[in-house]
Amino acid sequence: MTRHLWAGRILFAASVIITHLAAAQGSINNTITPRGGLLNSIGKYILNPDKAARPQPVPRIVHFPPDKDLGLLKTIEASKTHPSIVNTHFNYRGLGPARGDVIVPAGKRLILYVSERTLKNLPGLAGLKPDDLYKVSLRGSYSGGPKLGDIHLRHLAHLTGLRQLCLYNSNITQRGIQHILALKQLNYIEISSERLDNRALPYIAQLSSLETLVLGAPVTDEGLRSLAPLKNLKELFLRVKNIRGPGLRHLAELPNLQYLQVKYTDDRGKYVFGDSSLRYIKDIPTLRHLKVWWQLPITERGIAYLAQCTQLEEIELSKLPVTDRNLSQLKALPRLKGLDVSGGESKVTDAGVMHVGQMKQLESVSLPHTITDTGAAHLAGLTRLKSLKLGGPITDAGISRLAGLKDLEELELWCDRITDTGIAHIATLTKLRTLKLARCRMSNAGLAQLARLKSLEKLSIRGTNITLSGLNRLNPLKKLRELTVKFIARDEELLDISGLTALERLSLSLSLDHKYEHRDEDLACLSKLTRLQHLGIGPRKGITDAGLGHLAGLTGIERLHLGGKGVTDAGLAHLTGMKRLTNMSISGDFSDKGLRHLESLQALCVLDFWRGANFTTRAMNEFKRKMPYLAVFRNMGPSPKPRTSELPASNRSQSRTSSRRRR
Repeated sequence: MTRHLWAGRILFAASVIITHLAAAQGSINNTITPRGGLLNSIGKYILNPDKAARPQPVPRIVHFPPDKDLGLLKTIEASKTHPSIVNTHFNYRGLGPARGDVIVPAGKRLILYVSERTLKNLPGLAGLKPDDLYKVSLRGSYSGGPKLGDIHLRHLAHLTGLRQLCLYNSNITQRGIQHILALKQLNYIEISSERLDNRALPYIAQLSSLETLVLGAPVTDEGLRSLAPLKNLKELFLRVKNIRGPGLRHLAELPNLQYLQVKYTDDRGKYVFGDSSLRYIKDIPTLRHLKVWWQLPITERGIAYLAQCTQLEEIELSKLPVTDRNLSQLKALPRLKGLDVSGGESKVTDAGVMHVGQMKQLESVSLPHTITDTGAAHLAGLTRLKSLKLGGPITDAGISRLAGLKDLEELELWCDRITDTGIAHIATLTKLRTLKLARCRMSNAGLAQLARLKSLEKLSIRGTNITLSGLNRLNPLKKLRELTVKFIARDEELLDISGLTALERLSLSLSLDHKYEHRDEDLACLSKLTRLQHLGIGPRKGITDAGLGHLAGLTGIERLHLGGKGVTDAGLAHLTGMKRLTNMSISGDFSDKGLRHLESLQALCVLDFWRGANFTTRAMNEFKRKMPYLAVFRNMGPSPKPRTSELPASNRSQSRTSSRRRR
């Protein structure tokens, strides 16, 4: 067969794919890679023999029932490792409702979120292929609605390619777990159920590919013995309601277990897990990372047991009463690279930080907000540090001692004595990717110095002396993806951060002083930030319909929080193109007509009207009926009635007349 004939067949196959995708595109609203882009990819594939040997990913079609909503869909890059207890900061992108033929972009994994409102439609999963979904998240009602139960899990049994499963607020028992035993590729499972006990653990242990197990169930010490077959398990979350501690020894049978997190909150103050429970951690030889939640009754005595755990590399004890003496004990741990002793209950002082400074292998340190320049000086020798979080009466002099930590990638400071001089030292840490500054005395001039941090991806600024227009100096930060700015003043110059084209999350609020208001013109620059997914503007005043008009083209927005006295039904009409919007809170002056504008936003799960919701009961009920995923709809009240002084003269006269008649 000639090469020309082979090429012809390949081109024919390519045309069939394109035709199929184009036909599907006409029946759904979900985003798809432009047709020209797909043609270009196929052309490169044909003309480049190297790429022919390594097929490139192409979009695919998943067939959901055309007449029922199964939930909401999101995607994640296929190149990403699966989310874990340690790292949950993944960039999921909304795709739309799970209904009809859905095109999944090339190189993406598909995630399905099912709430209590769509649990009844789970039989519709029967038409899916075993590997169509990467993750499924099922959630029962928190407010008297349908609970997630055993019967629902039988609809997942054929999805044998599923990798992740989350089961929230459920009544699942061991019978439900038996329905999913065929899901042998599951590497992550999260279960929350008061009815799940030790009898379920032998069945969970048959899911041999599990790497992460989040178990929010009242299991006991003896039950942990049943987890021994999970030879691939790396991460374990335990709600230790009925666990005293001796059962932790059974975890030594898990040859790859590296991370353990223990948590339980009892409103009655009754705990069985306490100081003596931590003595058994040393019996888990493979354990590298331990997190103990602050709600547990752990004291200095219990923390002392951890000094015997020479295998540990990371310890998280945030909000626990860690003392300087504890730090003198923990410094003996030879492998320790990460230490978190932050939080309000921590009793660590500069004297304890001296012990921290002697742990030269540390790469991550989180300290309480009680540290002074003396403590900062103790940290100057930790040249391997990549992450540092601390606060207290630290001055510019203390910050100068930290300027030698050139490998820092994350820095968080809560210090009200740092000025632009200290900020200049921070600006020399050119590897920083995350920077959080709170209560610093930084001015616009200091903020301009941060523009030198070209690797910065996340920036958070709270309660400083900068003004709104000062943010314009951040435009050189081309890698910045998240920007949070709280409680700043405004000046006469307009906001213009249009150069931050990589921005995905923006949260911006002015000082609570009533003289500060946003202007519609401030929002004009946001129209160029087409990657935005989360947007919050506060306080909710000053913005009108014209301001919302600047946002109309931001169709990738998934969370939106803003408003103003001048926002009306016409402003809501500007938002109708935001088909991925799942969470919105807004204020203004709205009628039933405005509510009808929002009916096209079918992905909405949470909708809050903080002010100005002048809706009739009939309109609200009709809206709820048409929104398949709306779990929260809060109406905080109608527009306030204008004061008499705000009424026209003729109306004031009528008001006084009516008042006299009533008397």
